Amino acid sequence: MENFEVKNAALQVRASKYKQLTVEERNGILQDLLQLRKRQKLKHGAINEVAADFDVTRLTVFRIWHAAQRQYNEGKVCADVSSKKKRKCGRKRKDYSTNLAAIPGIAYNRRGTSRSLSSAVDILKSTLFDIFKQGAHLRQTTLVSSQEALDKTHLCLN
Repeated sequence: MENFEVKNAALQVRASKYKQLTVEERNGILQDLLQLRKRQKLKHGAINEVAADFDVTRLTVFRIWHAAQRQYNEGKVCADVSSKKKRKCGRKRKDYSTNLAAIPGIAYNRRGTSRSLSSAVDILKSTLFDIFKQGAHLRQTTLVSSQEALDKTHLCLN
């Protein structure tokens, strides 16, 4: 029972199952590995030793070492072992370009309000508002210029 409580407490403290290494920690792992090599090869047990020092799995250390070796073989003087997660994480955006391309073909009375336009192009009203807010698609405006509007009002008043 005690063992279960200890494991449960450890899980509550750690937000993730795996440790996310910072750039400094990754560079530190690489520097330690570079110090433990002989003639461009790692000493026996170097990966396990560094993994124990940084409290990560040996696979993580091997992955960092392999990425550095690949860059050194390409002729780079210093290796960039920063995380690739920053380029791949996050929610992938949906592509609404086909729905938005259909807007000019929709009748004017169906695109007068955002609510009617959203039902016509089959996009949620809030999503359509976000697309307009980002400037990805311009709102439909009338073709009457301000000068023409003034002329029409003068004609009506006379």
